[in-house]
Amino acid sequence: MKKINFELIRKIDYILVFVAAVVAIICFIVSLITIIIDLNRNQYEISEIPVVESSETVIKQYINFEEKIDDVFIFSVRSSGIHADEIIESEDNMKKTSSSFSNLVGRYGNGDGIVNFLFVKDDKHEKKLFDSNVFIYKYILKNEHEYETTCRNVYAVVTKDTDNDKTLSSSDDISLYISEYDGSELCEISKSIISFRIVDKNQFLYTEYDGKNLSYFSFDAEKKEKKLIKTIEQEINQKWINM
Repeated sequence: MKKINFELIRKIDYILVFVAAVVAIICFIVSLITIIIDLNRNQYEISEIPVVESSETVIKQYINFEEKIDDVFIFSVRSSGIHADEIIESEDNMKKTSSSFSNLVGRYGNGDGIVNFLFVKDDKHEKKLFDSNVFIYKYILKNEHEYETTCRNVYAVVTKDTDNDKTLSSSDDISLYISEYDGSELCEISKSIISFRIVDKNQFLYTEYDGKNLSYFSFDAEKKEKKLIKTIEQEINQKWINM
């Protein structure tokens, strides 16, 4: 009978412990990197864009490639600001509010906001999503992700400075829009939403608030059907747009 080599067993144990420790350290580092990336992504998420009164103020604008869906290349139009005359509808309103607008371009260190989308097909046909620039606060493009399945593009959009703070931000009214994957058939679903989330395949749940009552609506993106689910008297203190 061979003698048990306890020294060899001890060395093997040390090696196994060492390997396990290395694996644990690698997993920890990967998790830490993921957290840092997520924090940076949240840090640089654009939550507002300045409104500029002076036509002489230079606004930086450029495009970024976002995604290709079927035969369409999608580009985001990013800008450091929006001119006041792009978002004010009437001359009377302009006179009333123009004194509150100022040059805020460059005050934000977290990048430029999306003000439009360009949809370019293989035949070079190009289409803008909006006729004039707006602040696209958040969006979801057509996809088949397990938890975000939507057959159409969805946009949370700010078109007016409703709180008069010289910026377009989530503090203003957020409109809900959908379009086809190529930007066609743009349609406004709601003029002002408080919350939004995808709850099922091609089905959204969002809320509207009239100052007293909070109303829950479901929307079928495939059938383009809106349905009131429930209305309750309730105060709200924040918006929650999960896109």
